[in-house]
Order: sequence, then structure tokens, then C-alpha cells
Amino acid sequence: MKRIFTYLGILTLTASISFAQDQLDNGSFENWDDVVIKDSLDNWFTTTSSYFPFESNVTSTDGVTGNAVHLETVLTPEGDEVASAGIILASELGEAFPIGYTYDSDVDNLNAHLRYNIAVGDTGFVLVILELDGAPFAFAQFPIFGEQDEWDLFSWEIEGAVITPDAVTIAFFSSGFDDSEGIEGSWLEVDNVFFGNDGPSPAALPNFSFEDWSPVELEVAEDWYTLDPVLYSILGFNNITRSTDATDGAYSMKIEVFDENIDEEIIPFISNGEFDFEEENFIGGSEFTSAPILFKGDFKFLSDATDEANIFMRFWNDAGDFIEYEETLSPGDDWEEFSIAIDLDFTPDSVLTVLFSGAIADGVMFYDNLRFVYDDVSVNKNTKFNIQSYPNPANNYIHIGIDAVADLVITNLLGQTVYSQTGLNKSVAINTSDWPNGVYLVQVYKEAHFETQRIVVQH
Repeated sequence: MKRIFTYLGILTLTASISFAQDQLDNGSFENWDDVVIKDSLDNWFTTTSSYFPFESNVTSTDGVTGNAVHLETVLTPEGDEVASAGIILASELGEAFPIGYTYDSDVDNLNAHLRYNIAVGDTGFVLVILELDGAPFAFAQFPIFGEQDEWDLFSWEIEGAVITPDAVTIAFFSSGFDDSEGIEGSWLEVDNVFFGNDGPSPAALPNFSFEDWSPVELEVAEDWYTLDPVLYSILGFNNITRSTDATDGAYSMKIEVFDENIDEEIIPFISNGEFDFEEENFIGGSEFTSAPILFKGDFKFLSDATDEANIFMRFWNDAGDFIEYEETLSPGDDWEEFSIAIDLDFTPDSVLTVLFSGAIADGVMFYDNLRFVYDDVSVNKNTKFNIQSYPNPANNYIHIGIDAVADLVITNLLGQTVYSQTGLNKSVAINTSDWPNGVYLVQVYKEAHFETQRIVVQH
């Protein structure tokens, strides 16, 4: 997952065509759903890793009767590490060693039904630890290797089990016996785990037949893709949550950056497409046949002053036409608006949008009110005011006149503001002698009303 977030610069912009007026779904992040990201095995800890496309390597399967647990050794997404699958019965995993599960029956042996196919050169294993007053007095590992196609009952004698324990730890692993490196594809299935002895039957272990699994849910924004389900499933944290600190509606999107993101070089993002881990690029997006002139949104970026966040956008069609945009955002204390000028010389059929957080731990980014702006559309157009600009093309000066008192912002096609004035009354003469030749957007705002016009500066 490392080193996967590098993007192209901005391409040449040209005149737009098409007349549809699409918007991104759930662009103000009002709609959220609880989704099940995995099933968690009750009472047992799992050493869950993942493989493409991020399915857990500890899963439920058909057992001797009912369910069993399936453990499979896999490669990490980058393919450079092997991850063994394991389940552990303990009260806590602890910092160095598991803390045993409370248990006070006399035991002589451990038993379980197994089915497995361990790759040649690999060895799975069973681990048993018996404790008394927090100190282990019996420790045993039992190797598992070769192939067993049908369910069979296995029994392992526990050397040193001479007194009654008050806690036990039991673990099954698909690879890694004696600290050896596993081999991708080795798998082990376990069912009906129980202790035995020569006297009365020991107490049953919790969830010994692996019938009990609980769904793990995560709240996610509808119509947006993130890595959160993957990160939460594997590492137990997620970056993105719903926030009531909003500029439009009740909610916004909040993205927090943690130390784990920096360690793994995973920059949090939201996208209306998905990330392809094999190609190390974003794919997909939304159907889009419009020709907007601006992509706008609100953001609040709380981070170190040296931090940066980015917005990436791509329009394309099946004919092979495409254009890409990128915007850099800087930290600040309050909500701000970004504006990306868009100019298309083809009719798109799709749009991909990716909004990133910053890249420094403890940084927090909020996004809200994402929207496309069109030549003939305003947020709430009950009335219309006129913009007059002359001369157009302009040389050293341009006169901007409107028939109302309003706010004026002029940007270049990179979305950078070159002139602004609040409370403009009727008209203003603007010195353009230092402006580079090119197309500029005149944007006039009054309360909920918005109008825009293109001007050209040509010296």
C-alpha cells in the first residue's frame, strides 16, 4: 500500500461544450450507512491480515457439524511479505505475550478436529500454555504439516500438566512453526476444540466449535470509497468519520491522520471511484456528461503550516479523450472554499474525484458542499443580475459592471484568485497589465445568487 499516491499535473484547458448539469452524489455528505466489513470470531483473537482484494484470512467454513474456522497463509498486498493466519484463546493479547483465559479444570491433553493442506516446506502448529497465578508452568507446540483432506480428530498430550491451571492460552496457526516463514496458500481448518484428562471431563472452552461470529460494522458515507473498511478490518482504526461541523446541511466529512498512516505511507482519501492495488491507481468514478466551468467545495484543514492536501479530478470518455486537474490546499483555522476552473473540449461520459487529507500525523481535514458550477445555473436563482465587461479581450484595464451590489471574485483557469472585492457597487476598473495572457473567470455573488462570465486578457 506504500508509495501509491502520486498524480499527474494539470493539462491544457480549452473551451467547453455539452449542456447537462450533473452533480456528485452525496456531495454534502448527508447520507451515511452502517456496513458490515467482516465477521469477527467471538471469544478468540485473530491475527487477521489481508490479501487482494482485502478478504480476511480468518474466515468461517463448514465444519464437522455447523461452522468451523478457516486459516490461510497469504501474501500482503504488495506481495513482499507472507502473513500467517491464526486464532488465539486468551483474555488479552498483552504487549509481549498473551494473558491466559480464566480456566480451572484439570487437563492432560488438547483435542480438535482438523482439516488442512500445508505447503511443502511449511508447517502450521498448535500452541498450548497453562498458567497458575500469572506464571506459565506448561508450554507446548505441536507441528502440523502435510495434507489432511477429511475431518479427523487429533489429540496432543501436554507435558508438564501436573497441577490445575487457573488460566490457559490456546492458539492455532496456518504457518510459522518454530518462527519459520510461511508459504502462501497453506491452510488449516479447526473445529471442536476441547481439553481431556483421565478423570472428570474438563470444562468446555468458549465458542469451542466456532459457531458464534459477530458482524463488525463501520459507518461510511454513501457513494464514496475509502480505505477505512480495509484499515479497520486489519489494523483496528479508521480515518474517516461523520462530523456535525458542517457548512451545508447537518454533516461534513472528517478525515484524521494517525501515526499508523505515516508509518505505512497511507494518505487517507475519499473518492467516487476505487483504488486498484494491482495497478496502483484509481479506477472508476461516476457517470458524467456535463460541461461545468467550476468545481467548488468547502474545506477546513487543521494541521501544521507545512502540511498540504490535494484534490485530483479526471474527466474522460470511451473515445479516449481525458483531462485531469489537481489542486493543493493549505492549512487554516476556519472553513474556506476551493475552486477549480474546468474547461472541456470534449463531451465526457465519466468523472473521477479524489480528495486527500494532509500527510502529517494529527492533521484533520473537513470537506463539505462539493458542487459543480455551470454557466447558466446558480445555487438559488430567483433573480438574475447582469455582468458587463469591456473591453474583452482586455489589454491593461478591464471594466466590470453589474446592476446590483455584490461580491466580485476573478480567478484564472487554475482556480487562483487574481482579484476580489466585496460589496462592489455598480462598476470597477481593474488594472490587468500584470496579468498573464489567458482566460479568466469573473464570478459575482450576492447572497444565494451566483453569476459567472469569461474574459480574456491579451497584451
